[in-house]
Amino acid sequence: MSIIREDNTMRITFEEDTWKQGEEGILSVTDGATPFYSADTWKADGKNTLRSGKIMDSGISETTLTVTLSEDGSMTLSYIVSSEQNYDWLHVLVDGTEVLKKSGTGVSTFTEFSYALAAGTHTIVLRYTKDGSQSRGNDACGIGYLLFTGVEPPYAKKYLMTDFNGKIYTLVDGVVTEITDAVAADLGEASYFQKKGFDTLPTSEQLTSLTKPVLYRWSDGKPKAMTASVKAVPKKQTIRCIADLGHATIHGITQMTAVYTGTVTVSYSFDGTTYTDPVDMASFLDADCDALYSGAQANKKIWFEFMIEGKTSSLTNFVITYKND
Repeated sequence: MSIIREDNTMRITFEEDTWKQGEEGILSVTDGATPFYSADTWKADGKNTLRSGKIMDSGISETTLTVTLSEDGSMTLSYIVSSEQNYDWLHVLVDGTEVLKKSGTGVSTFTEFSYALAAGTHTIVLRYTKDGSQSRGNDACGIGYLLFTGVEPPYAKKYLMTDFNGKIYTLVDGVVTEITDAVAADLGEASYFQKKGFDTLPTSEQLTSLTKPVLYRWSDGKPKAMTASVKAVPKKQTIRCIADLGHATIHGITQMTAVYTGTVTVSYSFDGTTYTDPVDMASFLDADCDALYSGAQANKKIWFEFMIEGKTSSLTNFVITYKND
């Protein structure tokens, strides 16, 4: 096999050109007008290597790889160059940046080169160029192997989630759904994950819809650490209180003030059961104080609900100033 995947690595050798068929979702290959090809110009471990195409003066041989990494990793390759020194070159470009440029004659062994790659999709260009004059040696370059780390492991994977109560959840059409007949022992069975699990990592919103979520993954191969990027927003907080207007000295409301930041809304009730729709604090503080006092006459009380939303919001105090004798 020309492509061998194990854990998070992908090793490519070039005994024949079938490697150019790629790996779905991981590797695709595009040849230039004169591509690199499998040849016995050099041997590595007794196998053909990837040789630059035969070109004339001022020519270019080129093959491009597109590689997707699921985590931070690297590219390592072994190379050999037999060319006119300082005129005919092997170039390796990563995402448009040249990371390796070599020329030379009389080289009989392969040299290794490594380059770090971040998670994501990268374009790797293998290129051999000639100037307009002489040729030396084999007038070519060869690649012994390519090794990528950080690729998605080739294992069958399924996920399930639990909450703080130990209830087990899956995703149904993107919706977090409890598996009502599940028991804890099911989390130790591969067949249960294959039957009930979902295929991709849950989103931040799906995870945080559960209280104290735990994510479980079943894979057929060697497990690796999972990482997740989660954006969490504090739940809306509600503060409830009662203003007692029953004292004989209270004859009205002169004003209301509050010290607060961010998004704070207010609802109120004259019977402790039926509340008004929430309004923002600034609007409520401008409310008609006489009408508010008049509405409270049946029970001589006003029930308040203050709702604080977002991590930067706060309510320090709320003050009602009464009319007194």
